[in-house]
Amino acid sequence: MASMTQVRSQAQGLMITTMPDRHQEQTAIKMFIESVHLTRSAKLVILRDDAEDFPDFILSNPVDDTEIWVEVVEAVESTELIAAERRAQRLYDTAAQEYRNRGEEVVLTVSPQGVQSVTPSPRFGVTGVLIPGPARKVSPPDWISRALEQKGRPSRYGVIERAKTTLLIDCSREVVIEREDAAEVRNDLRGETQGFQEIWCVSTNWTAPKAFVIAP
Repeated sequence: MASMTQVRSQAQGLMITTMPDRHQEQTAIKMFIESVHLTRSAKLVILRDDAEDFPDFILSNPVDDTEIWVEVVEAVESTELIAAERRAQRLYDTAAQEYRNRGEEVVLTVSPQGVQSVTPSPRFGVTGVLIPGPARKVSPPDWISRALEQKGRPSRYGVIERAKTTLLIDCSREVVIEREDAAEVRNDLRGETQGFQEIWCVSTNWTAPKAFVIAP
């Protein structure tokens, strides 16, 4: 069943709250468990799966009997802004290298859709103008905060709770988000977990591995 969304007026300074899709969250936790097994050789099992309580899932490592708390949140539209910026930069880097290899000197205007224009620029090498699409930039910390806010009940993410919890950000509905984008978010975060024990990203749209840690 698709998730239900309650839309409130942004003009009134209110947020958009998305009711969790439990099937989607269960799919996300399965991908997380598989990735942990691949990367850390740990076969985690689900001890508790409770949509009404915090955290969403409690997992156990049978080897040492430790518990792992996992809260699943969904990436929101600011993810698209980050992806658009990254995509424009990657397209520019590729095009610029091609022109340099040919010895041409040009100014490139590049958007997430591709190279929009090429203007001769003798004696100035290859330079560029990036049009990232949306007119505002969103930092990775803002992106994570918005995902937390969208799920609602922000009081459940206190200092003590965060320190015990792995935050799992599901990018599956944001089909424009490639694994490279999440990897660059990891680089921008520079290990900052915003108080969580770890932060992971997961997506059904990626090839294996479908989940990986982005902080610390």
